Amino acid sequence: MNIQTIPYVQAFKPSDYVGQTIIVIDTFRATSTIVAALSSGVKCVIPVKEIEDAKKLWKPGRILAGERFGAQIEEFSLGNSPVHFIQTSSCRGKELILTTTNGTRALSRVAQAKQVWIGSLLNARSIAQRLHVENTSNVLFYCAGTRGTMSFEDCVTVGAILEEWRQLDPQITQSHTSFDDLSLLCMSSFQFLHSQDQLHLLRESRAGKRNHSLGNEEDLDLSLKMNEFNVVPTYTNGVITASIS
Repeated sequence: MNIQTIPYVQAFKPSDYVGQTIIVIDTFRATSTIVAALSSGVKCVIPVKEIEDAKKLWKPGRILAGERFGAQIEEFSLGNSPVHFIQTSSCRGKELILTTTNGTRALSRVAQAKQVWIGSLLNARSIAQRLHVENTSNVLFYCAGTRGTMSFEDCVTVGAILEEWRQLDPQITQSHTSFDDLSLLCMSSFQFLHSQDQLHLLRESRAGKRNHSLGNEEDLDLSLKMNEFNVVPTYTNGVITASIS
């Protein structure tokens, strides 16, 4: 068993995903938004890199959503807000076209991978349960990061999933499992913060502070909730759909 963590978008190489189950993480806020949207009845999410690409995909029955550097794109109906999807039913049954600063760029780099899931604190246990049930042997956590560096919140989210998995299968931390150092750091960081009831400290990350400055407090509150939803979003052929764990 091999477990690796890629710290930010640009650190990923195409050769990284050969034979891997990839879990993409952008806690503040893209993957939290995707999890919340699918859990709230959105039919599917179509992630795209560029604003113009998103506009070209729009048609009746689809909704444009996205942000750049935390702020909603002016011409779009929605931003990148997980809270919106649990507070309204207006998107239920519709297709969501989403473009974000980092998260959807990470997804674009793994579009050809065999198995890609979307992870967040909101569905950490569900991801872990799927890893356990499928007896997954090679796992790559791909973090979006912030402006070309590792994000505190993404690191801790990786750790949350690993800890939930460890609770289901203690053997993943035994000597036959190969954790890279960053994955070990992620798990240790989560274990410490969670044991001290200190997950709120993730607000002090760069992305957390930026979202605070933009008035996205409700999104931060929701994104920091553990195991709020039991969905495992799966990215296949350019589209993210939900399966229930």
